[in-house]
Amino acid sequence: MDPETKVERLNLSWNMIRCEGAAAIAKAMETNTTLQRVSFSMNVLGPEGVTAIAKALKTNDTLIELLLSCVEAGPEGVVAISKALERNRTLEILNLHGNDFGLEGLRAIAKVMKTNTSLQVLGLESNDICDTGALVIAKALETNNTLKKLFLIRNSIGPKGAAAIAKALEINDGLQVLSLGRIILDRKVRHLLPRPWK
Repeated sequence: MDPETKVERLNLSWNMIRCEGAAAIAKAMETNTTLQRVSFSMNVLGPEGVTAIAKALKTNDTLIELLLSCVEAGPEGVVAISKALERNRTLEILNLHGNDFGLEGLRAIAKVMKTNTSLQVLGLESNDICDTGALVIAKALETNNTLKKLFLIRNSIGPKGAAAIAKALEINDGLQVLSLGRIILDRKVRHLLPRPWK
């Protein structure tokens, strides 16, 4: 990718890209000044490939959307992305659906949520987030007022976790869309969620 190539959107989903390919593309992203949206979803990038993309995020100041759905990022890759977002101030949309990053990755995301002021849409679907993880997210939501949309469907959040998130929403006045999937229909939790989440 030539730095002067005027490509604004790049969809690389389902292309059997692995670590080496991701690293090569990430290297070009470090200096490219036109790319705004890129999807690496459904490729086997692994932690090393995602870490290479994270490195590019530290210097790239034009990218606003990064889709990393089902790329086998694992905890290491998600921690790297989170650390990159401590420096990056342009990314607005991040999807980490289906990456099995565990509590370690979630804590890294929550930490950056407390300080990052650009991220507006965050997808954490299908990551086996349980009540413990929900408590981590809730704590971050208490101080984050930048995030507008948060997607948590197809996780393992129960009434206790949902209640913690509901409590955080009493403080957070920035979030506009919260997707908890079937949890939002659970009678044990529904009454705890303040409007407009009911």
